Amino acid sequence: MVRQAELVGLLADDVPATWAGNQAFIDSQRPNLLTPQHSLDPPRPVLNPPVPIRRRSGWWALGQCSIALLPDHAVVMYGLRRNSAAESLLRPFVSAGAKLSARLLPPPPVLQEATRKAHAEGLSL
Repeated sequence: MVRQAELVGLLADDVPATWAGNQAFIDSQRPNLLTPQHSLDPPRPVLNPPVPIRRRSGWWALGQCSIALLPDHAVVMYGLRRNSAAESLLRPFVSAGAKLSARLLPPPPVLQEATRKAHAEGLSL
């Protein structure tokens, strides 16, 4: 993580040096997060869309994919429940979609800049 941080202009001492350190930092910040009501509203139209009944099964599947992508603490925060059968059924489609989008879409600008800096320094990613 230190190498990636330096590539985007951060100092090595400003970031955790290990995955465990990074996770500990994230966990330590969770109590500081606020959950205002307007932050709880975005999932509602995805999970309960105002569409005709014949089209709701597609939306239901998208909603289950959305829930499956959330970390456990976010599922609790939103007051949602996981559907393990739906997650198992939809996981291959989510995985395939993510792989396809990684191949077809350009990387985010911060990664493009980090790659440019790495190549300028003679490094490969």
